[in-house]
Amino acid sequence: MNPEATTPEKLPSTNALRRLSAVLVPVAIATAMFDLCFWAGHWGISVGLFFGALGLLILSRHERKVPTASTIGITLLLAGAIVQSAIQTSLSNAIACAALVLALAGSVFHAKLATMWARISEVCFGFITAPFRWLRVGATATESLQEVRLPGINIAALLTKAAWVLGPAVVLLLVFTAVFAAGNPLFAEFVQSLGRRAGSVWELIDLTPARVFMWGVVATIALGLFHGTAAPDSPRWWTRTLPRIPRPDFNLAALQSAAILAALNGLFFVVNTLDGLYLWRHHTLPVGINRSELVHEGVNATMLAVILSAVIIAGIFQQDDRAASRRWLKWISHIWVLQNLSLIASSFLRLKFYTQDYMLTEKRVYVGFFLALVAAGFLLLLWFVAKRRSFNWLLGTNAVATFLLFYVVQFPDVARFVADYNIAQAEREKRHLDVSYIATLGPGAWPSLVKFASNPQNPARDEIRGHLELVAEAGESTDWRATQLRRNEALAVVRKFLDETKPAQ
Repeated sequence: MNPEATTPEKLPSTNALRRLSAVLVPVAIATAMFDLCFWAGHWGISVGLFFGALGLLILSRHERKVPTASTIGITLLLAGAIVQSAIQTSLSNAIACAALVLALAGSVFHAKLATMWARISEVCFGFITAPFRWLRVGATATESLQEVRLPGINIAALLTKAAWVLGPAVVLLLVFTAVFAAGNPLFAEFVQSLGRRAGSVWELIDLTPARVFMWGVVATIALGLFHGTAAPDSPRWWTRTLPRIPRPDFNLAALQSAAILAALNGLFFVVNTLDGLYLWRHHTLPVGINRSELVHEGVNATMLAVILSAVIIAGIFQQDDRAASRRWLKWISHIWVLQNLSLIASSFLRLKFYTQDYMLTEKRVYVGFFLALVAAGFLLLLWFVAKRRSFNWLLGTNAVATFLLFYVVQFPDVARFVADYNIAQAEREKRHLDVSYIATLGPGAWPSLVKFASNPQNPARDEIRGHLELVAEAGESTDWRATQLRRNEALAVVRKFLDETKPAQ
């Protein structure tokens, strides 16, 4: 199962210099791209450029004539994330790009491994062992100096001889330069001018200890990415299928599982009944309970409960088949899964009530996405129970669902949705709008603020204008790496508004 030509040991051994260049060239390119895209700059289109460069470097190492379907699919998904980075960069965009690069590296370098998890984990293991691989690179560099010859001349011997020949001349040159600089003002000014120019070049290079340290870290990570360890013939312990939990007395195990499911089903039924009465039917709460407490405390407690429920169900049905394959046990677990889905639906309703009282925020939108992810996890758990899938399958499908959430969330303009919702609600109900929060949402919200402030009678017009002036001023200080199409369009709208509403002199 070893991938071919994925480590320095697998490269042709006839030429040490060729082996060394095959190792160092992609590492140097990756390090240079990271420095170009991120050092002393802002995130933006640079995220897509960097991960796109990594993707091309990985694909350049592809040895098959026809790429596999998984390689093509991952490449297309990565291309979509790269395009989105040019529209608007976000945390989910960066996470999606990083995950897809790992998957692409696994698909190219470890194509013979059976599962995607095994491939990605092998790439991650390469990162862990990367610092030790510099020893092998150093040995290859020493070997290359001994092997490379030009017309019968040993390079190492040639460099040593050149040092002996030129060393005395360099020392005397420095001595006489110091003598002339001390006695000749014109020559001294000339030397100082050269020194100032050299210093300006050094400042332009910005070769600081922090930057050199960053190069070392990135180069080590790149070494692990492009020249990680070869996968062993037998699966590593973390890629093996987890065995069923043995239960010698399977009748007792089945009865214990049934008792657990029945007891917790009863408790969840009570909780869901209360939610049904107060949230779904009457839309009111008992005296002394406000919606803020219901959301901040209720949603957190509900999420903890449903996650613990998922762990318990997975544990019960990871038991020996003789204990967990009873049909009636599956039906009890299905009812509990449905009750957990009901709790998740009630959490959605809690969020809805809360936003009606306290407006909408990006965090609350993402909590809604998280609730949807948890609901999807329970549907997968339902399938895990019904079809007696392995625990590895359950973990893998939930990991894919989590990745898909991050991948999808990067595309919608959540900031604009939040801003439009809050502005519409403030206008409809004649309520105060938190302008400072809307302004911090980013480019998606700025055109909404401009539209809201277009009415000269708006009492918040001057406050909005003050926030937009800060936005426009900050936009002037960004470099090309922070370029984002959505940001540029929003800044154009903001600047036009500021010009049109400029106070008369």
